[in-house]
Amino acid sequence: MTTFSTIRRDRHGIPHIEAADEPALFFGQGRAHATDRAMQMLLLRLVGQGRVSEVLDASDDSLRVDRFFRRLNWSGNTRSLVENLSSSERAMLDAYCQGVNHALSRCIPWEFRLLRHRPEPWRPEDTVLLLRMLGYLTLAASQGEIERLFLEMVQTGVTEEKLHELFPGMRSCRAWDLPDGDAQLLATVADASFDFVHSSHVIEHVPEPGAFLAEIHRILKPGGWCVTVTPNRTSLQAALFGSGWRSVIPDHMHLFSRPGLLRLVRDSGLAPLRTATWGGIALGLAPAPLKAALDRAAKLLGFGDVLAVLARKPPAGT
Repeated sequence: MTTFSTIRRDRHGIPHIEAADEPALFFGQGRAHATDRAMQMLLLRLVGQGRVSEVLDASDDSLRVDRFFRRLNWSGNTRSLVENLSSSERAMLDAYCQGVNHALSRCIPWEFRLLRHRPEPWRPEDTVLLLRMLGYLTLAASQGEIERLFLEMVQTGVTEEKLHELFPGMRSCRAWDLPDGDAQLLATVADASFDFVHSSHVIEHVPEPGAFLAEIHRILKPGGWCVTVTPNRTSLQAALFGSGWRSVIPDHMHLFSRPGLLRLVRDSGLAPLRTATWGGIALGLAPAPLKAALDRAAKLLGFGDVLAVLARKPPAGT
């Protein structure tokens, strides 16, 4: 490929690319990405492909991680997506990959050099894989951040006026936060008492989780919100540890998967709106660079150790 692009960095280290045409621009972008983010790009590619045990750590634990990610099939059907691109789109994608490989030909991350691993050239299919992972990460992250923002605003006493600006349609901010094990208090609460209920690590302790959610539905006002937080039975750590998982204890009468909890929420009459998970792999299960990536991925890809569901009671008349 004959191309011309220059990259200059301002005093903050931010790259600015000047190019003669679009392919040259994307060549520069690929070169900049691989210069600044080579370790992240290559590590995410290995994780997404399910090749950690092949390249980084040939342990049984890494093999379990690989099996988990291969079930997600992030790298499936990437070739056909690339083949369906228009000629101009393909030219820009090919130029981007050439820019990545140009940077990698000059410098491979030191972590890979220590392992004596020379990464394969970056392909268009790798970009599709990475975009899939990043798209899901961004979506899940934004959902989790909105839920945490909502909870923090309610718990810290943000005024009703401010909440109305961010969440139109809310009537009042009277809320009740259920402490662990106090689910029996629900029976003493009048119907339609609250606009918001946050149930944190309660539902796994009660004998009848369906009846518990039905009670939350009863005490919520029409249009009210609730967040239910509980251990995630389909988390990465649950898959790795099995019966030794930290949430497998006598006090936990029930453990929930995301589909199972969503089904209970719907059966209670509540409408699920968002889900989020957090909590990654335990210290010592993987090399430090891999642990850092898996901790973030576990939090954002939906296999974290803790599961939360945001749901709403349908407004009156719906």
